[in-house]
Amino acid sequence: MKANLVVGLCLALGGAPLLGCAAHGAAAPQVVVMLTGGVHPALPDGCPLTFINNQHLDILASGYEQLGLISFAGTTDQMTAASSKMPGAVAAAACKMGGTSVSLANALATQSTGLLQFSVWRAPAGAASQAGPAASSPPTQGI
Repeated sequence: MKANLVVGLCLALGGAPLLGCAAHGAAAPQVVVMLTGGVHPALPDGCPLTFINNQHLDILASGYEQLGLISFAGTTDQMTAASSKMPGAVAAAACKMGGTSVSLANALATQSTGLLQFSVWRAPAGAASQAGPAASSPPTQGI
């Protein structure tokens, strides 16, 4: 069984660098990027991504390979302040992993904290001609 590998990508939400950078401000949520699948060459910045709105088991059954997870955790104020920047940070990390798609894995909130996790996927060869999971363009704010 393959062990999870945590990679320190330097992601930034606006001017506030996140985990994996030299320093991070108190206003930024903690970000963890984990590789859980195969290693693929990075795609160029701004690579085209689709947002898959489906259950993980259905995505896997469609032949997609899960490459990793991107997790954001912090106080409610940190998560709210960073919410408009998260889609760009997720897209940048997904492209660096060689991903072609992203899906929401978990969203948890309490009165004072929050957690958002996104799965990064790589489409199977010839995916354009296969019937895959439901896909749509990612929302521009607040994935």
